[in-house]
Amino acid sequence: MSKVLLNTVYWFKRWFLSTNHKDIGTMYFMFSIWSGLMGTGLSIIIRMELAMPGKMLEDGQLYNLVVTA
Repeated sequence: MSKVLLNTVYWFKRWFLSTNHKDIGTMYFMFSIWSGLMGTGLSIIIRMELAMPGKMLEDGQLYNLVVTA
């Protein structure tokens, strides 16, 4: 096996199959940062759409998707 493949397998096992509490805490922290950024972005889109209807999200179906996602 190549060194890159071995490193990829090691990385996957370390982060996705880990029972180490430090790795799990790091994963929770990174997921919370990602979730916060996504929520902030969707919140800004909704607020801009409510301020100026039809400017950001032209389609009503897309607005419903953002609101219910």
